[in-house]
Amino acid sequence: MEEEDGQLSYLQFYLISPIVGESALSAALMDVLVAVADYNMATVVYEGEAARLEVVLEAKEHGLIISLHGLSHRLGALFYIVVETLVQLQFSSTVVETMVEQTVRNYRNKILRTSRLARDTRLCALQPGRWGLVDKWKALTEAMTGWAEKREKQELGKCEQPEGDGEIALHNDMIEFWQNLRSCMFVEGLVQGNVTEKEAVSFMDHMITCLECRPPQSPPSTSWPVLSLPQQVLTLRLASPVPDDPNSIITRYFQAGPGTVQQQQLNEVLVALMEEPCFDFLRTKETLGYEACPCNRDTAGILGMSITVCTQANKYSSATVEAKITEFLDKFAGILHTLSDEDFQTQISSLVQLKQMPDVHLGEEFERNWNEIGTQQYLFDRLKQEIQILQTLKKDDVVSWFNSLCTSGGQNKTLSIHVCSSLVSFIFCPSAVLSVCSSMRSLVFLYDYSLLPY
Repeated sequence: MEEEDGQLSYLQFYLISPIVGESALSAALMDVLVAVADYNMATVVYEGEAARLEVVLEAKEHGLIISLHGLSHRLGALFYIVVETLVQLQFSSTVVETMVEQTVRNYRNKILRTSRLARDTRLCALQPGRWGLVDKWKALTEAMTGWAEKREKQELGKCEQPEGDGEIALHNDMIEFWQNLRSCMFVEGLVQGNVTEKEAVSFMDHMITCLECRPPQSPPSTSWPVLSLPQQVLTLRLASPVPDDPNSIITRYFQAGPGTVQQQQLNEVLVALMEEPCFDFLRTKETLGYEACPCNRDTAGILGMSITVCTQANKYSSATVEAKITEFLDKFAGILHTLSDEDFQTQISSLVQLKQMPDVHLGEEFERNWNEIGTQQYLFDRLKQEIQILQTLKKDDVVSWFNSLCTSGGQNKTLSIHVCSSLVSFIFCPSAVLSVCSSMRSLVFLYDYSLLPY
């Protein structure tokens, strides 16, 4: 590691509350809250950067993450200022209204990215409890309309109570939301670097005391339950939100189920072996589009793998691309079976060497440790276990894993997401995305199956 790492420290705290996931509006207000907090701390952040310190607030699906890092002898002072700012958070009506409008624009801009819409739709389909971009955009837009109607009534003199004013209602809603969060909040944290154990504990105690956090009856989960797909190819087809955009994205997702560290490594090896043949067949030979790649998926502990192809609808239909993905899987089965033991061991050695590379800086080790806390798995020697497992894997293990996960015989659990060009089929409609997600929440999805959470 760099010599300077001896002077650095990393602090990260996850303020988890079940309030955030209660509704799409609550999830959206979490994003607004972070925007308001960033505005309140603009001066602090600027001065911190001048002192080689960094503070980041991030809205997550289950709460708020506070991250700080920098020179150890100055980081504690910044931490106390950040906590004090959160305690005395100012919800100016003008600032809150501006941040709400900016958040709505951010949602829309993200939805307009076809790749982001495809990812968000896949996750919302697999995790019915999750609130996606379209959910939050719609909820916050409707709330803005309600606040505007109250303000209009106030201006027309139809509302006698000052609480009916739209700006006051918005202001009060944000204050109430922040108070509700603090009234039911579980805090997890990680402090690493040039900090003593006593100092680390004092940081946590100070935050809990100042924010007056009252923990829920049981520690909340930081992930949504994942639906167990039936052994069937399920197809979800949406129109691209961008008018006149010929680009389409087809993602075929294969679900395995809850996995061990060994199965995670089998999946990682499989994807590594698949990357070059996938690009060669779908991109180079078939020229389906500018991107064709497999990806290792771990959705809240549920393992899987996906193949994504970005194509143009005026050249290939989504059905054609889907058929080519199936054809590639059939070809790859043959490639995998004929793979020599020497080539297989070369791939294993490459992965082992990659995992054995020393950390360049303290932040890399910190991120690994934080990932264990953020996912609530707490397997802090995961890297060591992965290396040991990789060194014992055989080619037959990977072949068996591939056959169980991606066999084209119709016995695998498959979810196919098609975000198609609006030039080909129909106009994008946010309610269509909401309808799809709602159908998953009611456990009905294109077929009459009872999809049960793992």
